[in-house]
Amino acid sequence: MRVVLLKSICVCLAIVSCTIPTRADLVHDVCSKSNRDPNYCEEAIRSAPGSATGDLATLGQVVINLTISQVSPIENLIFVLKRQSTDEKLKERLSSCLEDFNDCRNDLNDCRGLLQAKDYSDLVFKVEAAEDGPDGCDTSFDDGVPPEPDQLKQASARIQVLIEAINIISETLDGSV
Repeated sequence: MRVVLLKSICVCLAIVSCTIPTRADLVHDVCSKSNRDPNYCEEAIRSAPGSATGDLATLGQVVINLTISQVSPIENLIFVLKRQSTDEKLKERLSSCLEDFNDCRNDLNDCRGLLQAKDYSDLVFKVEAAEDGPDGCDTSFDDGVPPEPDQLKQASARIQVLIEAINIISETLDGSV
């Protein structure tokens, strides 16, 4: 009788433990809300040290640091494209893009401090300002003459995915989502 009762309790505990939700996969939760490229979002963020955290604010710091680390390679790409170009209009637009990405880096650096200070409402606004960097660069090529270099377009799209992830995190922390 005791053996049957013990087996019944074990079966019940096994069933209950399977139905209780486990700790959320924050990276998936954030990236699944992305309107840009959820797959790249998950791949990029999971590659960053510390991304397996159970804390949304810590994940925010990880993604901010990852995004900041992507700005310098884009700026280097812009320098190379500018140096290789003979088109003055393209050089002018690339110079503007350098300023846009420099502003983006500054805004992302500000985001670090706002997140640490738990100033989530200002963080939301600062993340939106950071988005203006790559968006502004892309917009400068809207007329198509000259077209935006493919490498720059791809790099800009990737950083926009990461900034969108920061935006999702900041809005969630702020309670505006």
